[in-house]
Amino acid sequence: MEIYQKYEKMYGVDANLLCAIGAQESSGVHRSQSANGGHSKGIMGIENIWADASIRVFNFETNKYETITVDYSKVGELDYNIKIGAAIFQNYFYNTLKNAADIDVKETDYLPFTLQKYNMGLGNMWEVLSYEGNWMDNREKIGRGDKYYIEHVLSRLDNETVIKLRLTDGSYYSTKITNLSMVKHHSRS
Repeated sequence: MEIYQKYEKMYGVDANLLCAIGAQESSGVHRSQSANGGHSKGIMGIENIWADASIRVFNFETNKYETITVDYSKVGELDYNIKIGAAIFQNYFYNTLKNAADIDVKETDYLPFTLQKYNMGLGNMWEVLSYEGNWMDNREKIGRGDKYYIEHVLSRLDNETVIKLRLTDGSYYSTKITNLSMVKHHSRS
């Protein structure tokens, strides 16, 4: 939890949420190599598509944006793996906020949309949005990724948990996890 808290302070992504993502991605067990055929590494499930990619992220310790170029040879290290996972999540979340009106995502869906994007990736989420109707219902139309990733991650948190994501102005986007009946329905056994 110390490492999750370290990157919560640095990148503003709730440590409990990062821990839940790590639990879903790897059952909370850090491995330098993936158990899913080598496409991702570590507790945060960092896929090899991130090798040498640049991530723009706001660092609350320096109070400015920085660009991280992912050194995939280091993704097998626990601390670096969590750092990259937190950076990816923050980047995706801020982009969701910035583009919410264009992609027709409601404020109550910012966190779920970002979670699903973390799992499916940007391209697959554009495909999800290309279908008519509610984007959450359209997840099932995509042949890749965990269609119930949101539910699986949130099922790892206690009901009534408040998730806080820090914004660059110092305020927080927060949401309370409630009504886990749908979550438990879709969780893995």
